[in-house]
Amino acid sequence: MVLSRSEAEAHPLRQPAASTASASGRQPEPLREGCLRRTERVYIRRVRGSDRSSLIEIARRGQPFHHPWIRPPMSRRSFKQYLCRTSKPDAEGLVCCLCKTGEIAGVFNLNNIVRGSLLTAFVAYYANPSLLGKGYMTEGLKLSVEHAFLCLGLHRLEAMVQPDNTRSRALVERCGFRHEGVAKDYQYIEGSWRDHERWAIVAKKSDKEGFKAISWSER
Repeated sequence: MVLSRSEAEAHPLRQPAASTASASGRQPEPLREGCLRRTERVYIRRVRGSDRSSLIEIARRGQPFHHPWIRPPMSRRSFKQYLCRTSKPDAEGLVCCLCKTGEIAGVFNLNNIVRGSLLTAFVAYYANPSLLGKGYMTEGLKLSVEHAFLCLGLHRLEAMVQPDNTRSRALVERCGFRHEGVAKDYQYIEGSWRDHERWAIVAKKSDKEGFKAISWSER
C-alpha cells in the first residue's frame, strides 16, 4: 500500500516505538516533538523553520568537509528556498538529532520522489562537523531508509556519490546500499561534468507488513 504524506501521518508504522528499556538496561530518552523514528541515541524528524540558524551554522562550519560534494543552505534566502522545496510532495527534508540534547547531527534529504510504478527517490546527506566519527550518520541514514520504505511506501533509494568522496561511499556501504556502476558526466559541478557512482538499496517484501526496511543484521 502506498501512502500519501497526509495518510502516512496516521499510519501505525509511522509512529515511533514506545519507550522501553534498552539492551543496556537504561531507560531511553523520552520521545521528542516530531520524532518519526529513533534509536537509543538519535531520532529523525522533518526539518522546520526553527532549524534555520542551526543548519546555516552547520553548513558554514562544515565547508571543509562538505566541499565540493554538497552545497547546503548557507543564507536565510537559500534556507527559505530549501524549506519550500522540501515541503512539496516530491521531496522530504529530515534532520537526525541526538535524543539527549536535540542537537542536529546530520541532514538527510529525499529528493525527486517518484510514485506510480517506480516508488523511488534519491537520498543526499551531510553531517554536523562537530559530531563526526561517532556513528550518528550511520544510524540516521538507516532511520531515513526505514522512513522512506515503511512510512512513505517507497521501494528503492539511490545515492549518487562522487568517486573521491570516500566518507560518503563508506557510509552508504555500511547501510546496505549496493554499488550499481558509474554514471559518466552525471552532474555539472564547479565548471565541469563529474562522474558519480550509483549506489542503491531496495525494500524487502514482508508478508506481515508489506514493505519493510533492510534487516541490518543481515548485512
